[in-house]
This record gives sequence, structure tokens and C-alpha cells, in this order.
Amino acid sequence: MHRRLMYSAIIMSVALLGISSATVAPASDVVTKAPINPAQRDTGDIVFQFTAPFNNVDGMAWDGENLYLACDGLNRIWIMDTLGNIFDSFPAPQLTATGLTWDGTNLWCADGGVFRIYKMDPTTGAILDSIPAPGTFTSCEGLAWMNDTLFNTNWSDNICWALDPTSGSIWFQWTTPGTGSTGLTWDWVGNCLWSSDQLTDMIYMHDPISGTVITSFPCPDAEVQDLAFDGMWLWTCGWTSGEVYKLDIGHTPSQTSILFVDDDDGDALETYFETSFANNSYAYDKWCVADSGDVTPTAAQMAAYPVVVWTTGEDYSYTLVGNDTTEIGNYLAGGGNMWLASQDVLWDIGAVSWMHLSAFSSDVGCTQATGVGPIMTGASYATTGGAMFDYSDDITGDAMTWAEMENESNLCNTIAMDPGSGTAYRLFFNAFGFENINDVADRDDMMYRVIEWLMGTGVEDIPNEGGPYTFGLSLTMANPVNTRASISYTTSAAGRVSLKVYDGMGRLLKTLVDQTEPAGTKTVFWDARDEYHRTVANGVYFLKLDAEGQTATHKLILIK
Repeated sequence: MHRRLMYSAIIMSVALLGISSATVAPASDVVTKAPINPAQRDTGDIVFQFTAPFNNVDGMAWDGENLYLACDGLNRIWIMDTLGNIFDSFPAPQLTATGLTWDGTNLWCADGGVFRIYKMDPTTGAILDSIPAPGTFTSCEGLAWMNDTLFNTNWSDNICWALDPTSGSIWFQWTTPGTGSTGLTWDWVGNCLWSSDQLTDMIYMHDPISGTVITSFPCPDAEVQDLAFDGMWLWTCGWTSGEVYKLDIGHTPSQTSILFVDDDDGDALETYFETSFANNSYAYDKWCVADSGDVTPTAAQMAAYPVVVWTTGEDYSYTLVGNDTTEIGNYLAGGGNMWLASQDVLWDIGAVSWMHLSAFSSDVGCTQATGVGPIMTGASYATTGGAMFDYSDDITGDAMTWAEMENESNLCNTIAMDPGSGTAYRLFFNAFGFENINDVADRDDMMYRVIEWLMGTGVEDIPNEGGPYTFGLSLTMANPVNTRASISYTTSAAGRVSLKVYDGMGRLLKTLVDQTEPAGTKTVFWDARDEYHRTVANGVYFLKLDAEGQTATHKLILIK
């Protein structure tokens, strides 16, 4: 396809052929194999890999969101996402960090040089406690945390010890099967321990009490080191190569609710979506158009999913061919739910009927996207940080749509529609680039708002401008909530509105709304973080709505 501009800095992607299951994003520069046959799983197939920014990768841990990697010899521990992007780092306790594990609150680090195991603050690296490593001539390698037990193995003795994490006392032990044991991790889904061996180049699944080997498979790398488990996949690393691998170990993912259509003409813009899918814990199946002979899904194939997310990036030439718009129209007519994300698709296809546009202007531009509709109320995103030039469009919807976001000139660039407005479907269309949103947290926020609305767990209808309204406050999703809360509130008259989150001790944690608003029902989202963007702990919290001289409160229970 012809492009108006060529970008030498674009990273080209090679993705899975056809539809491939994913719960975290594949890297833009890694070639992956075809989808794994379910009958041939549990073999240690490489699902994805990336190169660490250093060699001698030795320790690994998973904290529920990110990977921790330690390097033997660099005296440092890195916090990384599942794409290999570095978020932060802090000093390791000693020079030779060789094993890591996570106990649900704190990070543990084994050091093979001083033969000691350290309990650490996972954000600062501060040492909270330490215990001696067991064994003789100890190299003190892998660590794993199972319930309240700390498991440790080493290179010299080839023994796995179950330790008291407060004293280091040995509760029981068993012999590892190889001759150079290096890694451990607890698999709470399979109720087993996994170990790796650098000399036999094997990974073993064990009964955690007896050590009996249940199954094994070859390592993907020579000199394999530590292991980590994320609830679905097994992660490991190569000491010399610096490669980090995500391995299939046969666990079945939860039912996929999203079909993600990557239609950006072979660019790498899908990674912006895939990162936010992962951060929001959305499972998805991916259809890469460029890798499937420019074939796009049919209405019937899309109808197998509750939600379809279709991105075209800034591609503008033959973006959605005639057959594509027909299939999308048929899918929507059958009651589909779609998020179409593009900043240039209208240049090519114009205002097709199912978009319900009355007018549009191409390449207007957008540096700040501000929420004006019920789905995006309270959102404000800087949109100058994407990988592509800004070809955002100005759009005007007909009577079956409502505006959701505007650019800095108060021109609408996002519309939505649903059965409440007269269509048979839910469609969210943003004519500015999702990939141009500067901050990953803002991209995560937008994705969460849109997906939850499409799934029916967010805002149900646009506000009825005619009223009347009843003052109130509620959650629009199940309570307890997990990670993010969708909060609906209603005011019966225009005026100052305040909505705040307090902890169980009555301390203010987060101000969600503090502004003058018209009467109506709105929805906001709380991402379980305080004013300083720190994640709050599980527990009971209180929402307080103040408006019109009235107050409403609602208890919120957070369980991650």
C-alpha cells in the first residue's frame, strides 16, 4: 500500500498467522511460531521471547503485574513488563544475585556469592531481613515461594530445601534430578514446583513435597537459569544469551472475550493495544491482517466474540476494502460490539452507513483528547507521544450517536452509539490514534472504559437530557471489585460536584471529580491508586458524593 510518509524508525512486526490466542503482548521484533495445537501442548513451546538489556540473567520473579530480573555480576534488579520494557531498577543486596521470588508482598533474593537469602522491599530494594542459605559449597541458586514456605536449590548439592522463611531452618528436602540445578518457581495452578538445570538443559515439574518428577522438557536455551510463573505461562532465561522466554506449559486460558484485528498495514502499532490488553488482564485472540494474506474476519467469525477491537493505525489507502465494511456492517447489524480505532480510515472509506456520520474533516489534528461523553467523562489525554504523525480527523455524528471526546479546539473526534440511541449494536469510534496517547496509564484507562462499556459492564445509556434525575451513587459492576471500579453517580441539578475515595480510617485517598457539572448520570473509573499513583492494598474503601447540598456514600471492597 502507498503511504504519504515513510518512517525509517518504524519497527516491523512479524505476528501469528490467522488467529492466535494471547494474554500478553507479543514483541514487535520477535518471530513466533504458528498457533499451538491444543493436543500438542504442555511441551515447553516458546510462545514469546525478548532480549534482556544485559547478559548473565540469573534471577526471575513475577509479582502479579511485572517481571523482576536480576543479573549475576551487575549488583542490580530490574522491574520489566512482559514486553521487555524497563520500568525501574534498584540495587541488589550483593554482587551475585542468582535467584528471585515473590511472596505476595515482598521480593526475595538469593545471592550465590555470600550464600545468603534476602527479603527486600520490592519498590526500593531495601533489605528487610535475611537468612543463611543451606547446603555446602553453596551457590544458592533458585528460589520459590509456596504458601508460607521458601524453597531454595543450588548448583553444588543439587538439593531442593523447604525453609522456614523467618529462621532459615530446613523443614524438609529432596534431591533434584539434574547435575546443575539453577531455577525454581511455584505453579499454583498446577499445584507443583518447576525446576531448571543448567547442565542437563532440562526443565522439570515436581511434586513439591516428595520432589517426584511429573514431567520434563528441554530448555529453550543453553545455561538456563531461574524460572517464574505468571498464572498461565512459565518464564525462564538464558545466562549467556540474555534471552527471556515465555513457555507454554499446558494451562488453559480463560474464555477469550475479545477478537483483536491488527489491520495497521504491517506496522507495529498493535503493540500499544497489546500492552494495554495485558495491563488490564484482557484475554484476546489476534487476527493479523498483514500475516494472513490481507484477509480480514467475516461477520460470522467476529460474531463468535462478545467484543471486536479493530485498529487500522494511520493507514489510509485500501484500509477497509468494500468487503471489510460489508462484513463489519453485517456483524454490527447482528448486535455486535466493536471498538474501531483509527486516525485516518475516513480518508479511504468515507462515512459508511454503520458509522452514522453526517460530516467529517480529515487531518485536523489532536494534541489533547478530552472526554465529553458518558464513557469518557473525566478523561484527558495528551496525544503527542505516538509512533506516527498525527492524522486525526474531526467527525460529526448523526442523531443516533453522541460525542465522547474532543480535541483541543473542541472539535469532536470520538463518537459512540448503542441500542439506547437507536442502533442494534454498540460502536465506539475514535478518529485519533490510540497509539498517540503519550502515557501508558492513560491508554490503559481508555481501553478499560471502552471495553467495559462494550461488554455491558460500564455506562448503559447516554444521559437523558430531559431528566428528571434522582440524586445517588452506585457501582456499575460487581462488588468486590478487582483492580478498577466503575462508579456511576447522578445529580438532579447543575452545580459543583465532588466525588472522593476514602480508606477505612477516613483518610482521603483520591479525588475523582471536583468540578461544576450539568445534571445527569455520569460514570467515572477508579484504578485502585491514590493521588500519588500508588497502588492501594486490598480492603474496604468508601466513596463520598457531595452535590446540591446532599451527600451519598457507598462502600467499595477491593480484592485483587
